[in-house]
Amino acid sequence: MVIDYYKLLCDAIPIIGYTARIDNHEILDMSDAMLRHLHITDNSHINSKCYKLIQGKNQPCQFCNNSKLKCGEYCNYYAYNTIMNSHLAIRDTLIPHEKFGMVRAEACFDITDDINQLKALNTQTSYNRALGECAKTLINISDTASAIETLLRILCTFFDGDYSCIMTYQDDIASILYQYVTLRAEYDPAESFGRRTVEYMEYWYKFSTKKHKIFIDKNSLSPDSELHDLLEMAELNSIILASLRKNDQIMGTICIGNPNINTEDIRILRTISGFIVSFIEKQQLIAELEKISYEDMLTGLRNRNAYEKEIQNLYSTPLHSLGIIFADINGLKETNDNLGHEYGDILIKWTSNYLKVSIPFTVFRIGGDEFVAFVINESEDEFNRIANAIQNGLSEMVYLNLSVGYTWNDTNIDIPNQLIETDQRMYETKQRYYAVRKYNHMNLTTQQQVLIDEINRLKNLL
Repeated sequence: MVIDYYKLLCDAIPIIGYTARIDNHEILDMSDAMLRHLHITDNSHINSKCYKLIQGKNQPCQFCNNSKLKCGEYCNYYAYNTIMNSHLAIRDTLIPHEKFGMVRAEACFDITDDINQLKALNTQTSYNRALGECAKTLINISDTASAIETLLRILCTFFDGDYSCIMTYQDDIASILYQYVTLRAEYDPAESFGRRTVEYMEYWYKFSTKKHKIFIDKNSLSPDSELHDLLEMAELNSIILASLRKNDQIMGTICIGNPNINTEDIRILRTISGFIVSFIEKQQLIAELEKISYEDMLTGLRNRNAYEKEIQNLYSTPLHSLGIIFADINGLKETNDNLGHEYGDILIKWTSNYLKVSIPFTVFRIGGDEFVAFVINESEDEFNRIANAIQNGLSEMVYLNLSVGYTWNDTNIDIPNQLIETDQRMYETKQRYYAVRKYNHMNLTTQQQVLIDEINRLKNLL
């Protein structure tokens, strides 16, 4: 399921991407974009060696990083691929696979046009040193955040501003994605522009003859003017704004607060804004890919990878108490066998929804029918309240039956042993459930008919 989602994501964006086994380098799947880059029109890539098909080599690449990859961690680098004749920004990680455990997932972004444009800019002797620095930054720094923060420092220095920042928009509300603030700045840009609407930011440009770029100096304005009021509200004496756009879609805004020099020529923003848009877009795509590592695609809960990372985090967390809840769906296999996986999936979703509502902490789905939650640094009374709420709710439902194990400890906390103890308590509860059902000769067909009726009733609520 994870690999299918990875391919769908790559095809929809589209990303040049593939997955491969880490033990023998055999390709498992490729995105449509990568197949086009390699001029492949059939399924000949399946089970091919990645080093041969993608790199044109007869043995594993000397720079192969399979042994260094970890799930949830990313290896970033730039490379020129001779087979595809492209400069690529590459991001590697491991993702779970139902058959092969962990497999290599590589996402590539074609930056050939960006590189060529930057090289061309560097050959123009008339262009200022600041643009050359920006070009070198974008070519040489592989980490997106570091590259953009360096760009903001260069821009702030070039204009001698108090600060420079990049705003992006979520649900039409601005937030500061990156910023560079000098020591002389009296205000944090987030105080002036954080939580502003897209309409507010775009309103500035109505006063400019240059599309989506503007320089405003309060000293040249009438105190009664609308622009003067805007600068007062932003607590600035002057400002440079440049809208970040792609295909007329607003991606964000670059802002230079209180610029003092070079304000007569803001060409540099026109050039750099295109590259920043490209970087921001790629970062957003990468964020979507990262969800694969930690999100269960069926339920939206955290998955087993996130669960294992949370256990590691617990070792570095000051623990005054730790409560653990293990839950297992009774009868899921029988439901899948007798009714089909559609009903089983709905039962899993309903269980996840029930546990999310009942447990005010992160819930993890760590297997087909297994769920775990950690209750960290809460009193025993609060833990018991959560446990009682779960059990009381289950007693009222005939279509959902869970076996749940609980443990709470506030002395000599031993995480591995407490996990084992909680799992054992859940298992004992499950054994009692099946023993009672067998003793009572419960009619499975009748029970599943109740399940069908209840799930059909609840389908539209999911």
